Formats: sequence, structure tokens, C-alpha cells
Amino acid sequence: MEINVDIPEPFQELVQPTKKWRHYCYYGGRSSGKSTTVATVLAVQATAKPIRILCAREYQASIADSVHKLLADAIEKYKLPGWEITRESIRNKNGSEAIFRGVRNNPQSIKSLEGIDVCWGEEAAAFSAESIDILVPTIRKEGSYFIWTFNRTAISDPIWEKIASNPDERTFVKKVNSTDIERLLSKEIIFEREKMRTENPDLFQHIWLGEPLSANTGSVYGKQLQQARVDGRIGKGRHQIFGTLFRMVADILGRRKG
Repeated sequence: MEINVDIPEPFQELVQPTKKWRHYCYYGGRSSGKSTTVATVLAVQATAKPIRILCAREYQASIADSVHKLLADAIEKYKLPGWEITRESIRNKNGSEAIFRGVRNNPQSIKSLEGIDVCWGEEAAAFSAESIDILVPTIRKEGSYFIWTFNRTAISDPIWEKIASNPDERTFVKKVNSTDIERLLSKEIIFEREKMRTENPDLFQHIWLGEPLSANTGSVYGKQLQQARVDGRIGKGRHQIFGTLFRMVADILGRRKG
């Protein structure tokens, strides 16, 4: 069966690797096609031959937090044969399967996994150093490899410091931004991107160009945090503090729609 799939040029290394990579790191800004493309590539490869895929995140409270829908959508879009999709699992009659796990939720269940061919670490900037150290030795099958997709958060993101910033001879690192897949973007996304480029250049660098939070961007959050203290919106409880921070981030990111 011939399957015609349009894979953007920045991701061709996934399809036709120039060498045997242990780590693929794709990072960059929003709407750059990282997650959708990886889901498509893995779905097609798992249709062609039996492979076992671990789809990992730092936290996964439910299957809705995983890349389950991305894989299911790719299978449906390209009418890939042999797949059985349930709410909790995705399996093919040829023996391929996708497993969904949160590392921080249950590290012991990760350590006990066997025979994984590919580990896809989605939103990898959120992975702690401890979680990376659990995953890497767990994926030990001959020829196995990792795909890390992420938008950088801070200069000190563990995935950046441990794997991407100083790649060894078996690590492929590629920055991909929305401008690299411009032909695939909707007019609405391009409009929002260009609007932020003009109205908030510092936040634009972080959201659309995949740069870590800068001192200038951080100062925006700092002012919001200080005002929250003045208003008495930050209490001593950890959950109250995090709730306030999440609301502040939502408020800031929501401004581009105002």
C-alpha cells in the first residue's frame, strides 16, 4: 500500500535519516508543526512495520493529556490500515502499539517497560532532570531512539542542558519555527503571529521564535507577581500560589486576542 504524506522539509531527517541517531530534538516556537508531524511520521512507520512507541510526558493525569488524539487524527487523516483505537490505547494488527505514560506520575511503571523502539517525549521542556534520567536508560532496545519535541521555557530547561545544547555525535538538533512551514499555516495564525511581533516583541521571541524567557519577558511576569502580592492574591499555600501564577500567564497570553 502506497501512502502519500507531505512531510515538511525541516523534518525530513526523521523520514530519511543520514545516520543512526539516538536522540532527535525538535524545538522552536508555536505553530511549527512539531507534534503533528512527529505523530504523522510515527503513525506511518508503525503501519509499515511493528514498532512499540512510548509516548511520554512529565505529567499525565489522563489520556486527554497525552498525544493520543494526535496519533489517532493522523491515522484517520491518511486512512492507515489495521489500527484499533480505543480511549486508552492505539494498536495495530501488525503488532505495533502506542503506550501513553506520565513519568512523574509513576516512575516505576516506566522503569518496567520493555521492548520500546521509540520514545516520544512531548513538551520535553517540562521534563525534570530526574525524569530524563529515568527514561534514557529505560529505552535500551538495540536501535531504539528518542524524539523530543518542545518549546523552550528557560535557559536552564533540563532537556536543553542535558541533551540539546551540546549534542554528541548521535544527537540531531533542529530548531523549527512557523516561518519554516509557512505554506501550511492558516491566515488566522499568521495574523496572530505578526500582531504579537509588533505589539510585544519580547513575548514574540518566546512564543513564536522558541527562545527561552528573557529578562524583559520575565519582567512582565515579575510585575504581575508583585501586583498579586499587593492585592493579597498570593497566600502561603502552594496550590494558591500556583493557581495565581497560572491565571497570570493566561491573562498575559490572552492579551493578543484583546
